[in-house]
Amino acid sequence: MLIGNGRAAFITDGRYKEQSIKEVTNCERVYAPLSNQLYETLRDTALIGEGAVIGFESAYTTVSAFERLNTFFPAAEFRPAENLIEPMRQVKSDVELQKLRKAVQITESAFEAVLSEIRPGISESLLAAKINYQLRVCGGSKESFDTIVASGVNASMPHARPTDKRLQKNEFVILDFGAIYEGYHADLTRTVYIGIPGETEREHYEAVREAQALAIKAARAGMTAKELDSAARNSLKEKSLDIFFTHSLGH
Repeated sequence: MLIGNGRAAFITDGRYKEQSIKEVTNCERVYAPLSNQLYETLRDTALIGEGAVIGFESAYTTVSAFERLNTFFPAAEFRPAENLIEPMRQVKSDVELQKLRKAVQITESAFEAVLSEIRPGISESLLAAKINYQLRVCGGSKESFDTIVASGVNASMPHARPTDKRLQKNEFVILDFGAIYEGYHADLTRTVYIGIPGETEREHYEAVREAQALAIKAARAGMTAKELDSAARNSLKEKSLDIFFTHSLGH
């Protein structure tokens, strides 16, 4: 996408022509003959003139892409830029909020559907596959990220990958997954215990639940993520459990 001086262009190749006609609005659409000819096509359209100053998303541009830009447009000046688009996306419209809520509803429905599958003997990988299946059955287009199922000793890793380990009685199982609905992502984490938890397991679970509740109560517009994280972290610190809080509070 190239935006500037009252003109905006979306550049892609023929594979995405039909899709872009449906989805890309309010700008010109430019098509390259082949996927490896995007820069040549951009040059031939004269969208970048002599002496142009172009800001590019440096956090997402590879070194090779940057070098090709300089090769095809030697008379232009390319300046690295960050956080031009992100602030525009931070505050959601009512339509966006509806889609986010729908994504969460789908994710919660998928969780309810797999609860009966969480039992001794099933592998983490198979349970993850069942979750992914239910995310689609319930209305999601795909997973927001790679589904996490971590049981027992694996449950201490915030971003554990599902393995062939089979769930066992008397252990925690961490589920972290989400659905995408019309481009908007949900992210849900749930903790399940197989069997009857002991006193220590209950205490630790309740400590986390209390920290979460305090953070929800403290949340307000205008505060920083760090301040909100502290609300939960300080609660765990009072119970000497903060050293195990290796993840940040949320997203």
